[in-house]
Amino acid sequence: MKKSRKVFRSIIAQGRRRSEKCKRLGRSNPGTCLVTGMVHNHKKYEEALIMNRKITKKLLAVLLASIFCLAALPFTAFAGTGAWVSGKVYVYMGPSDNGTYPTIGWVQNEQVNGVFALQGTDWSYISYNVDGTTREKGGFIRTANLSQKPAQTLSFGNKTMRSKVAQNVVSWIGNNSFPVGSIGSQETVTALAGVNNGQNWYIIQYNVDGTNQKKIGFVPMNTLEDISQNTQQGPSSSPVAFSQMDSRWATVPYGYSDTAKRNPTNIGAGGCGLLALTNAVYAVTNHSVFLQPADLASLSVSVGARVNGVGTNEDGLARAAAQHYGSFHYNGIASRSGAISWMRNGGVCIVGISSSSDSGHLMAAVAVSSDGSQVLVLDSYPSSSRGTTANGTAWIDVSRLSSTYYLIGR
Repeated sequence: MKKSRKVFRSIIAQGRRRSEKCKRLGRSNPGTCLVTGMVHNHKKYEEALIMNRKITKKLLAVLLASIFCLAALPFTAFAGTGAWVSGKVYVYMGPSDNGTYPTIGWVQNEQVNGVFALQGTDWSYISYNVDGTTREKGGFIRTANLSQKPAQTLSFGNKTMRSKVAQNVVSWIGNNSFPVGSIGSQETVTALAGVNNGQNWYIIQYNVDGTNQKKIGFVPMNTLEDISQNTQQGPSSSPVAFSQMDSRWATVPYGYSDTAKRNPTNIGAGGCGLLALTNAVYAVTNHSVFLQPADLASLSVSVGARVNGVGTNEDGLARAAAQHYGSFHYNGIASRSGAISWMRNGGVCIVGISSSSDSGHLMAAVAVSSDGSQVLVLDSYPSSSRGTTANGTAWIDVSRLSSTYYLIGR
């Protein structure tokens, strides 16, 4: 940039010298000579401007990259506003009290720190001291329960991230905060915002294993990696993997584990095909349709899709369920290339594992990477041998999956 300015000053100086020469020679318009002198050196001038633009662009790129690695997310530093809470008020792990988010505790007739009001909602995030300790918790209450609204307002973004390590998720920034839970290594989460209070943090949302509940908390920024630019987004930005071991249906009878019908079994032991369909439909309908596994078990047995000693005939079950419920579409069986195309256009699939140790196990596949080499699976029975995390989600190479895909759409 200094060089370009030097060249520019040199060009002006040359133009002025020509103008002075015009005066000495008695020419009528010395100003023309000034312009002529500058035009004479227009190539050098253009080169200087181009150099200036290139340097400016590089500096701007470095500046933007250093500000925040996820420019699409809001980024802030918290100040906080002291406020009083009257009566007993429950604190939630997200901006809702409809059962989506569990409670983390309550506050009662006490001073709290109003951290931020969540834009577009009537909820605010607070931090408060836990009685009898020096530790802090954070969570959401309705703004109307505060004596004054937090001075700061924050809007949430939405960025798909993956945890590099197994770690605790804390309810408030700092070493003295209570954890709200934990996430596994390679677990997929949603980053909502970035925060800098001496250290860079992400506010994240993640799914509670085996349930349809979610939690919001904080993790250090350097523990997550951005996978949103490398993946084809599926129909759900926060995939949920319901577990076949969930106590609500794990013990529900589901045929026999042998062809002689001597050994009765249940959904927990042999219901991966049922939960694969539940997870697939829940994802493709953006969490608006939940197929109860116990009801699917009855339907599967009634239409002959339960094959004793083998498992679930997924083609038969999906076809019967689509007709029975009418809330999703079953498009039949496809090859790997057909399934990848299907997912890139908003559909999901059910697919099995190709290894002999996991042969017959079915999972939902709800998104595909941009190069088609990996799919995001929802595993109802997580296993380290499959690479699925504790909450049942994982990106798996398509080479590890079977060549048969069952296509599910809206």
